[in-house]
Amino acid sequence: MGLFDRHALPTALRSALAEAVGVGPRALPRVLAWAPTPVGAILALDDRLAILSGGTWTFTPWHRVLSAGWDDSGRTFMWRSVDRPHALNTVAVTQPLRLPEAVRERVEQSIVARQNVVLGPSARGTLIGRRVLGGEGSDAVEWSIQPVKGVDMQRPEVADAARLLIEAARQDWA
Repeated sequence: MGLFDRHALPTALRSALAEAVGVGPRALPRVLAWAPTPVGAILALDDRLAILSGGTWTFTPWHRVLSAGWDDSGRTFMWRSVDRPHALNTVAVTQPLRLPEAVRERVEQSIVARQNVVLGPSARGTLIGRRVLGGEGSDAVEWSIQPVKGVDMQRPEVADAARLLIEAARQDWA
């Protein structure tokens, strides 16, 4: 084993990933970093976050990861998705390895624009444009609103304001 192979993805994990994404082991997405968990692993791929838990894979493209980080001990990975911005997801890791840096880098690299916006009286948020990383359509930008805690995005006036802001951003960016 060479100096640069000491954190290589184990063969069994590589095979499980290949099966999950439907490709052969030689055609896998690039693995930037990984960390073992008590029931699986977390992988930072070039285009997405991959989590294996109890034999089941979950994939989240980087442009759909709203934020990601680690607890103070560095042993619990935490993230929020664009789809559920107020829900905090967590996974314990047994050894973080280089995963924290890779996750931070990929989430930040996906962001191309960020602006604070007003969604209505006492309703604020952040308009964020994220580049779709990896593969086809890597020039595409996906827009979303990250509401400030307590803002109800289901309120009709807030939802309408968010929709108009996103439409304007798409037109300006095109």
